[in-house]
Amino acid sequence: MASFKTEKERVEELAERLNRHPKFRDKVEELLDIVDNKSGNANKADDAEDLIWEELRQMGQRAMQEWAERKHDRVVAESENREELSKKEKKGSTGTRRSGESR
Repeated sequence: MASFKTEKERVEELAERLNRHPKFRDKVEELLDIVDNKSGNANKADDAEDLIWEELRQMGQRAMQEWAERKHDRVVAESENREELSKKEKKGSTGTRRSGESR
């Protein structure tokens, strides 16, 4: 079932998500600065295109890095959970003691 969000809910959710990733948020702001030609460096379409592609490349690199960090954290947490589970399942005895010499 699809959930439909109001524009306000979408904006709030986006702001919340960007705030969880401040470096990515900064890159989005830099991209918007290029679109608005805030620096005045994009006098021609080629200039704007070069700046936009560089910003997108850096954003992609940041996104992959953050994804990898989150994946690593999840794998470590799962591994620790498995270790805790295996520690709880270990038996107290190491086996049956031999009762005499075999011939």
